[in-house]
Amino acid sequence: MKSESRVLSAFVVVAALVVVVFCTCKNATEPVSPVVNSQGHGGNSALQSVQIFFMSGQESVGALDIYSMNADGSNQKNLTESSFNERVFEVDKAGNQLYYVVHLDHSDEIFKMNMDGSDKMRLTDDGSSISFKRDLRLSPNGDYLYYTGAFDGFSDVWDVYRIGKQGGVVENLTRGRAGSCRIADVSSDGSLALLESTPKLFQGNADIVLLNTMTCKLSWLTQNAGYNYYPRFSPPKRQTGIARVINFTRFYRS
Repeated sequence: MKSESRVLSAFVVVAALVVVVFCTCKNATEPVSPVVNSQGHGGNSALQSVQIFFMSGQESVGALDIYSMNADGSNQKNLTESSFNERVFEVDKAGNQLYYVVHLDHSDEIFKMNMDGSDKMRLTDDGSSISFKRDLRLSPNGDYLYYTGAFDGFSDVWDVYRIGKQGGVVENLTRGRAGSCRIADVSSDGSLALLESTPKLFQGNADIVLLNTMTCKLSWLTQNAGYNYYPRFSPPKRQTGIARVINFTRFYRS
């Protein structure tokens, strides 16, 4: 009698677990519906503290503006509100600023502004000398803004330039030595940059080139028959908490 009772109890437990697992998996596979408020926008309070920036032509035909919105789609705001084309941008999360390229008449120029669209400031005034700009990259150490530039959109040679985050002197770091290249990534300390390089615009295979931003030395990392794109540095290795404690102890014992 006791053995039959134990078998029945075990069966009930297993059946209950099967029901729980089935319900959990069923809920996990169901699509999550966005929370929508009365205005038709998302109303998730946890997401409203996160901002997303994007480009849109919803207000101007043939021109793009930079917008911000909460991560749930609410509070969409036009930050630039201009008749010009804002082409690319980069977010400086540490400094709470946006860097972006504006096509003014016949040349691209770099501007910066706060994340709410205030305090817009022009950083470059190159005119026709570097009329096309793209690929904005901020150095993680916060010193420079790197970008790719050329005399015009059909130039065989595209170079990598940099300028201080507050403006100043524009430096050409490649000077035609890397053919038609573009900035891809900057190391955490700002001393190295990764480039994509082809002999001429849209001609030949793309190779990955390492640029020493201090000496402007170029080193080809790939030279093969394929196309090599989107190089990225790995995040810097961090010491563990235990290692820091050991170093701290050694410091005070010495």
